[in-house]
Amino acid sequence: TDTSGAAIPGASISALHPATGLSYKAESNESGVYVVSALPIGRYEVTITRDGFQSLRFPTLDLSAGTRARLDATLKLGSVNE
Repeated sequence: TDTSGAAIPGASISALHPATGLSYKAESNESGVYVVSALPIGRYEVTITRDGFQSLRFPTLDLSAGTRARLDATLKLGSVNE
């Protein structure tokens, strides 16, 4: 969502697994919901970006076997370069 609580469709989500260098991608739907599925267990760096908003980074997300993680993000308005 943005700071007013409105959904942000088309946001890009990247989950980087630093141990392997593999990056898993997803995009938020019209309701602002996204799913990055079938991630191997391990530690991830998650980045959410959308033109016109500041990027948001979650530097440490640990996934273990059989778990689901939920990251609710609020993107602030900003320039494309941020």
